[in-house]
Amino acid sequence: MWIDYPNQITESPEALLREEKRLKATPMADRVRFLRLLKSATYPTQTQVADLLGYDVRTLRRWWRCYRAEGLPGLLAQAKKRGAKERITAWARTALLAAMKQGEIATMEEARQLLQTQFGVVYRSVSSLSKGCQRHGIKRKTGRPVHVKTDWDRQTTVKKTSPRS
Repeated sequence: MWIDYPNQITESPEALLREEKRLKATPMADRVRFLRLLKSATYPTQTQVADLLGYDVRTLRRWWRCYRAEGLPGLLAQAKKRGAKERITAWARTALLAAMKQGEIATMEEARQLLQTQFGVVYRSVSSLSKGCQRHGIKRKTGRPVHVKTDWDRQTTVKKTSPRS
């Protein structure tokens, strides 16, 4: 079915170009470029624009349906996040980090138990907590172990008096 894109798209090519420049370096800029290319009739079909932009034709058809239903603001609206909400709160995450830095927690099982007892955040397995920690950049690793009898003052004096090699 042939669609008269220049008449179907209500915005002017200049307005679409301004919007595309405003959204430069974002994924939404490609959506506006898609409309601008169809409006200017340099590429008369969605298939040609899909080849030019590097998207699948199905994606551009979905964009076109969205534009037809909701206009340009609907096409540029951010998609809602899907999936389950994060279990651990920011407050519990900072407390977990503090406990890890102090050395109170050595294993992920201990971290899971701490979250469950103190904050009511229940992770059924260590692997799900581990994935959440990876997502937030929380590392299980602590610094190198320091011997109990380490004398820091003596080490600094030795370092200061030793000749450079």
